[in-house]
Amino acid sequence: MNEETQPARGEEATSAVSKSRRQRHLISPWGLVAIAAFIAMLYGIGHVLGWREYVSSVFATSAGPSSHIVMGLLYAIAYFGFVLVAPWLVLAAILFLLLSNLFVRIRRHQAGMDSVDRP
Repeated sequence: MNEETQPARGEEATSAVSKSRRQRHLISPWGLVAIAAFIAMLYGIGHVLGWREYVSSVFATSAGPSSHIVMGLLYAIAYFGFVLVAPWLVLAAILFLLLSNLFVRIRRHQAGMDSVDRP
């Protein structure tokens, strides 16, 4: 490859840093709640659009065009995400927040004890 098609080294480092920041924000209590809210929003949109009736096309209990199958499949995925994944994400966010606060308190306590023990 020539130099024109290869990204500069600084650009690679910048993109790697921004990717790690995005991953850090997603794996945080607020990131987990945001993902759960996004799943709930997708389910709500599918429900408002009336895609629930097309789920029967996915499981071949009624015939319909292929667009009905796609809409039914998307609704089923959003439903299972809303019912099975989103609650666990919220519980994980709560546990994450509680444990991180506990570890911060433990570290502060140990730092306070270390300063008292030193002559």
